[in-house]
Amino acid sequence: MGPFADESDNAIDVARRVLGSDAFAAVEAQGSRLRPEHNEVQRLALGTLTIDTPQDKPITSRWDELTPAERQVAILATAGWTNPAIAVRRGKSARTIDSQMAAILQKLGITSREDIIDHIPKDIIEQVRTETIRRPQRNTRKPQPH
Repeated sequence: MGPFADESDNAIDVARRVLGSDAFAAVEAQGSRLRPEHNEVQRLALGTLTIDTPQDKPITSRWDELTPAERQVAILATAGWTNPAIAVRRGKSARTIDSQMAAILQKLGITSREDIIDHIPKDIIEQVRTETIRRPQRNTRKPQPH
């Protein structure tokens, strides 16, 4: 059950970053009011039931200052990809990705990759969700002593 719990925790973290803490708490409260006996969870997952979500707060962004390559790296970083995994995915060196990450943080005026989510336009946020699913699993096994 450990890997399942880890992935659930990761999904919750991404959802909280995508929605913001206040919106996540509001949607989580709405979800807790769903009635499983009426198949509301399944209907919501299938798209046959909708619930109202809080209005998104307007965000001032410097997203347009990023190059297309930096935008792709930013999306992957927001989805939880490590820099080495991004390098492999994009066919670039780890040093290139490190440089692009530094440029992204500088251009967006932030100090943490977790803050990138606040700058991703709503019309492409689905790409973050898709890349979160595609993200390679981190090796959580500890090396065996010799």
